[in-house]
Amino acid sequence: MPEPLIGEHPSLRHVRKRIPHLAASGEPLVIVGEHGTGKSLVAEHIHAQSPFARDKLVTVDCTLLDDRDQLNLLFGDPSSERRSPLHRRRMVVIKNPLKGCDGFKDLLLNALNTGMAWNFRSRSYVPIAARVILILDSHPVSLQLTTTLDHRLAKALIQCRSITLPPLSKRKGDILLLTRHFIAALSGEEKGRVFRGVGSYGNPTKELRSLLLHHHWERNILELKAFIRRLIIEKPEDLLDESKQQAMTEAQIMIEGGRGFDVKAMVARIESLLVADAVRQNKGKKLTTSYLLGISRRSIHRYTSRK
Repeated sequence: MPEPLIGEHPSLRHVRKRIPHLAASGEPLVIVGEHGTGKSLVAEHIHAQSPFARDKLVTVDCTLLDDRDQLNLLFGDPSSERRSPLHRRRMVVIKNPLKGCDGFKDLLLNALNTGMAWNFRSRSYVPIAARVILILDSHPVSLQLTTTLDHRLAKALIQCRSITLPPLSKRKGDILLLTRHFIAALSGEEKGRVFRGVGSYGNPTKELRSLLLHHHWERNILELKAFIRRLIIEKPEDLLDESKQQAMTEAQIMIEGGRGFDVKAMVARIESLLVADAVRQNKGKKLTTSYLLGISRRSIHRYTSRK
C-alpha cells in the first residue's frame, strides 16, 4: 500500500473522499499541483483501489526520457513490436505530457480525443484498455504555449476530469501533522533514532515548530520530508553538531520573524562551537588545531572557554 495521504486541509479531505470513485472510473484524469505536493502519491492511491491494482503502475515521465523512449514506453516499440501499455488493462501515469516531443504529443492528443491508440502490430488504431492519469505541475490555462499542437493538447487536458492539490504554503495546518508522520516513519525504520529539535513522543520543540511554520517550503512536501530526514543524528559524535544547528535555527527563526538580535554574539557562539569541534577532532591538541585554523593557541583557549 502507498504511504497515507496526511493532512486536514479541506481540498485534501475532498481528494481522499473522491479516491474510491476516481479509482472506479475509466476516464482520463488530470492531477495538477506544484512540484512535491504529492501528485504521484494520489495516483498510487487511485491505482491501489482500482481494478488494475494487481498489475504494476506504469509511469512515463516526459521530463526524464528522450524522444524515442517517450514514444516507445507509451505507444510501443515498432522495432520489437512491443505492445503499448495503453492496449492492456493497466493504469498508466503520464507526467508532464506537454514537455514531450511533437510525435508523442500528437499521438497522445489523438488518444485523448478518440479513445484510440496506434498499434504497431495491427498497423491500425485500437481502443485504449488502460486507465490514463496525467500529471501536471501547472494548470494548462496558466502555461505559456507557443505551438498549435501544444494549444490543442492543452485544450484536451482541460476537458478531462481533474483534481488540484494545494501547495504546502496554503496548508500551514498540515505542516506539523506531516512532520510528526515523517518522524514516526523514520523512527520506525530504525529504533533508537535521535532527531535534532525533537522532544519526547516525537514532538518538535518550540523552536523547531516556529521554523517549520515560518519557512517557505518552495518544493512543498518533498522539501519538508528531506528536511526532517536531515534532522537525524546518525552517530553519537554528531551530537555536537546539534548545538551549531540550534544556534543557526534560532538565528533563522529571528530573521524570518522580523526580530532583531545581536549578530556578533550569535557569530561568536557559532565560532566557539566550530573551534571546540576542531579541538575534539584533533584529540585535544590545541597547537595542532591553531595551526590548522590559522589562529593562535591563545585564541583557541579563548574560544573554548566561552560559555
